[in-house]
Amino acid sequence: MELGTRRKQRVGATFLGGMLALFATTAWAQTGGYQSDQGTHLHGTMDRQFEPVTLLLSSARYQGVGFQQVEIDRGELVGTWQGSLRRGDQFRNVSFSAEVGDQLVTFKIVAAQRHANVYTDVESSTVWEYQVEWSSPARTGNLCPKGSWALVLPGRWKTVKAGETNVNAADPDARMNVLIYTQPDAFSFACRPVRSGRETRFIGGGVAAKCVDWGYAPWLSADPMPRGAPVVPATSIVEAFEYHAACTAMAMADYCGEGTPNTLHGTPLIMFNKGNVETQVEPEDPLTKYVSAGPFGADRDFFFESAWTATPVYVSDPTGESRAVQGKALCLTKKRWSTLKYGGSCSYSLPDPRQREHEPFFCEQLSADELIGKGSRLFSYSTYIDKGLYRFKKSQTNQFLTTALAATAPNGDGYVPQVEDAEEYVLDLPHVQSFEGNILGPNVPHTFPVLQSTQPLLRYRSTSGKGFLSLVMGVQVPEGYEPDGIDNLEGYVYVGPNASMTTPVLSLWYRQKDEAYATSTRDLSAWDYTLVEQMGYLPSMNEYARMP
Repeated sequence: MELGTRRKQRVGATFLGGMLALFATTAWAQTGGYQSDQGTHLHGTMDRQFEPVTLLLSSARYQGVGFQQVEIDRGELVGTWQGSLRRGDQFRNVSFSAEVGDQLVTFKIVAAQRHANVYTDVESSTVWEYQVEWSSPARTGNLCPKGSWALVLPGRWKTVKAGETNVNAADPDARMNVLIYTQPDAFSFACRPVRSGRETRFIGGGVAAKCVDWGYAPWLSADPMPRGAPVVPATSIVEAFEYHAACTAMAMADYCGEGTPNTLHGTPLIMFNKGNVETQVEPEDPLTKYVSAGPFGADRDFFFESAWTATPVYVSDPTGESRAVQGKALCLTKKRWSTLKYGGSCSYSLPDPRQREHEPFFCEQLSADELIGKGSRLFSYSTYIDKGLYRFKKSQTNQFLTTALAATAPNGDGYVPQVEDAEEYVLDLPHVQSFEGNILGPNVPHTFPVLQSTQPLLRYRSTSGKGFLSLVMGVQVPEGYEPDGIDNLEGYVYVGPNASMTTPVLSLWYRQKDEAYATSTRDLSAWDYTLVEQMGYLPSMNEYARMP
């Protein structure tokens, strides 16, 4: 199955003057695909030291006196204090405390109100939201940015090693970000997004709070899904936690389930669940339904990216074993794998189908029923703001072509360039060394702050038949090269100050014997090239997400 050949439907994202506008009254696909935007933090707190903090309901205090009992009832704090029931706005001035680092930090609720879905403005029948201030012996502040409100979410998020669980992983030290749901005293605050002025765009917020408004709360929700979508799919408490964990991984593009984002904040996505996912049949297999590859969206640039699951996990701790779920990608599509280095970053959890080991699979290779049978709960579609930069070699002359215009080969094995005379080039072998790294694609929204630290990567063609050359804008174009057509933009390369020591450096190389140029992150001296200059860096999406 090839991407981009599915029936075309419209799901709303609109670009106005280069600015990305995400509409609260978004359009959907026929049966409920919903569009929103991704985030990079689980809880979205103003101070990142509070991101991993778990609070205990039993630490609740009012006027210095503890509660007899406190619980979370479908998003609302409910407790008994000195014999009287308190809930809703009666939780003002209630505080919780936890050790953060080497200090005791107090989190005080200073205001409470019923929550309205930030995307639809529909008031919740059960969920409340709270403004929270924190204080330590040295400092005080708001928990959420821009005076935002926070939701209370049951469960404990914890990053553990695979060896501390029942998971049979090849690497016992591999990280796993799990949601423990059998510790009823544990909860966290998650900040909700804030509307950007009068715009219909939302900024900030933790993905855990976003998932509640998308219909995937860690409880059996009585609220409707976003407009146009069917009812909430979870039918049990455990299933609700599974959907929530899968949703948070999807919202952060956390493919490995490590709590690590692989996206930029504000990246648009379209999502379906297993009950409303769009399907279609293939001409060669008309009796089997496959997940539609797209395109969706007003500009028809959303394509199938991943199927998301929540794997049951038993976590060992001093009190025994706790049941948990780990949200992660069950599989990725060929298009998404093309933007990742060979082997990926978590072969134990998400094997790379391109390496043909352990019978991994691309999402397109299994039917919708097979994916659901393997645990898929959510399906995401992306505009693919990043592209993989690959190095190809001209068979006859061994000259290099470095381009992001790479497509899956017709036989599904490897990649082919999408330039004139493409048949003269082959992927430089071995494959693991032909992947240079990531660049931001030409369609990255101009609202993304990281663009201020990038320069365009432009493709040039030799007028004397020496092939192609990709150069970062500002680098002098060698004599004998001209722009390869009117649309020679490959994407954007990072030139800012925040690249790490391990970030691949994209450089220009020159070989005197045949006056050939090449662009690569590799050391090409073995091919008699000498370094001309360094042009920029190729951070991964994970590294972009961690930049200031």
